[in-house]
Amino acid sequence: MCPSKPSQNAPIFYPQNCQGSHVLKLQLSAKTAWEVLMAADSFQLSALRESATHAILVEANTALEERPAVSDELLHDVLSSNFLCISDEELLDLLLRWKEAEEGCRSKLDLIQKYVCLKNVPAEKVKAMVLMPELGFCQSVRLKRVRSVYTNNVLYTLRLRCEKQHGVFSQRLLLSNWVNVVHSGVSFWSLANVASQFDVETVEAGNWVEWKFPRFAVKLRALVFQFAVEEGTHFIVSCGKSNRGSMEEVFRSEEHGQISKGQVCPCECDFVANSLRVQVTSGTFNVCGCQFEGFLL
Repeated sequence: MCPSKPSQNAPIFYPQNCQGSHVLKLQLSAKTAWEVLMAADSFQLSALRESATHAILVEANTALEERPAVSDELLHDVLSSNFLCISDEELLDLLLRWKEAEEGCRSKLDLIQKYVCLKNVPAEKVKAMVLMPELGFCQSVRLKRVRSVYTNNVLYTLRLRCEKQHGVFSQRLLLSNWVNVVHSGVSFWSLANVASQFDVETVEAGNWVEWKFPRFAVKLRALVFQFAVEEGTHFIVSCGKSNRGSMEEVFRSEEHGQISKGQVCPCECDFVANSLRVQVTSGTFNVCGCQFEGFLL
C-alpha cells in the first residue's frame, strides 16, 4: 500500500458541518484536501470525505501537481472520476512529471495506461512518448473519458461555448443545439436570455421553466443568487434525467429563509441530470437571477 500518513506541517481543522461545496472552499485547498481525504477515509466520515474529494476534483491541476502520498484506492477514486476537471493532455503532462512511487504502488506507466485516454492527446505528444524507455510500449486502456468542468453558472457557460464554437452568438443555434427551453406558457422577452440566464426574465406563481440539455449533462451542487429573493416569493428547483419518468425535487426556497443577493445555497442532486426546472409557487421570481453551480459534462 502506498504511503497515507498525513503531513505534520500543519494541523487539519474539521468543520462541524461539512456538507456543501462552499464549506470546503473556506476550509480546504486543493493540496490540503488530500490530507483531509485520507483522515476522513480512515475515520469513515462520509460527508467530509465527499467534500475533500470535491475540492480535489475541481482544482485538479493544482491537486495533482505532485504525486499524493495516498493509497492506490484513493488515487483511483479521483483519477477515474468523470468529475475530474482536467483534460487528458493536461493529466498526461502531470503524470509524466510525477516521481515514481514506492514499491507496491502503481507505476507512472500503469497510471497513464489506466486513466489517460490517449485518443484525446495530440498525436505528436503520444509519438514523443515512444522515445521514453519506460513509456515506449504505453497503450491506453481508457478508450473514452468524459471531460468535466466546474462552473458557478452552467447556462451562461454553455452560451460562451456556443459562441466560441460558432464564432458568433446565434439564438437559433443556442436554443436548438445547446439548451432547449420549455415552459408553462410564460411570456418571455427573449428565450435566448432565459437559455443563458442573461438579463432579467420573471415567472409568476403557478408557472415553471425548464432547461433541457441535448448534448450535455449537469451534476448540480449549488444555487447562486444574483438578486435577493423578494419576501413572499417561493420556488422549487427540480432535476430530471431522460430515462426517468419524473423530475426530482432538490430545493425548496421556503426552507432557506430570506435569500439575499450573493447567497449560495447547497443544492445537490444524487444523479447526473439532463434537465433543470424552476417552478414558482408564490410571488414573482427572476429565473435568470438563480444560477446553477456544478459539474458540466
